[in-house]
Amino acid sequence: MSGRYCNSYCIRRVSYLWNPGTLNTAAIAVSPSASTNYVVTVTDNNGCSSTAGASVLLARIPQINAQDRTICLGSSTNISVNVSGGGWGGGYTYLWNPGALTTQQINVSPIVTTNYLVTVTTNFGCTATDTSTVTISAAIADAGLNQSICIGNSTTISAASGGTFYNWMPEI
Repeated sequence: MSGRYCNSYCIRRVSYLWNPGTLNTAAIAVSPSASTNYVVTVTDNNGCSSTAGASVLLARIPQINAQDRTICLGSSTNISVNVSGGGWGGGYTYLWNPGALTTQQINVSPIVTTNYLVTVTTNFGCTATDTSTVTISAAIADAGLNQSICIGNSTTISAASGGTFYNWMPEI
C-alpha cells in the first residue's frame, strides 16, 4: 500500500497521549487526590489528531450526626440526622433501618431500646452512616404488699427503690 489511502485491508494505527501523565492507552485508571481535568490527544496513522477532555470531580463524604434519645415506655420521639458537606448543592437521600424510612427526620415508638442506623447518600453517590439509639426508660411502680392494721395503728409501706420522684396518693 502506498500513499495516505487505506482500504479494508489496512491496519489502522491510533496513538493516545494523556495529560496529565504520559500514558498512551485508550483508557486510563485514575484516582486523583483533587478534582482534575484530563486531556487525551488521539492521532491516527495519517497524522490526523483530535483532542478531548474529561474532568474527574472529587466529592466529599458527608459529615453526619444522628441524635440519641431517651423516652418513657409507650412514648414516641422524633430522631433526625444533621448533615454537612459532601458535595455541591446538597442533594442528600436518607435510609433508616429498621423501618426503611427515607426522610431526614423520623418518628419512632420502640418498646425496647433500639439502634436506628441511618445511611446518607449524596447526589454523587458518596455515603456515610451513623446510629441513633433510642433508649427506653421504664419506671416500674411497686408499693409493696397489701397490709392489714387495726384502727389507730400505723404501718410503713414503701415503694421499690430505683425511682427518682415518688408521689403517694392520697397525699400523706
